[in-house]
Amino acid sequence: MQADALAAKSKGLVGIGVDLTRRVDGAYEVSSVSGGGGGGLIHAGLVVLSVGGVTVFGMDEIEVAALIKGEHGTTVTLEVITPPGY
Repeated sequence: MQADALAAKSKGLVGIGVDLTRRVDGAYEVSSVSGGGGGGLIHAGLVVLSVGGVTVFGMDEIEVAALIKGEHGTTVTLEVITPPGY
């Protein structure tokens, strides 16, 4: 979703400093975190269940990115889990 992040910056929107990868089962996993992204609470391997109370399982990547992006200083709430064995 890095291309979406670049497009968002040109529109004055920012993300939360994480890259998500859509797994084959339709879930989204945090693949990397940059520069203290996620307030230091998010780390690679977490599975994102919802963004702002909206379930993201099976959503298109663009839809998920749109839920996460906002103006600088905007608060976004992610519901995450640590998958078994991680």
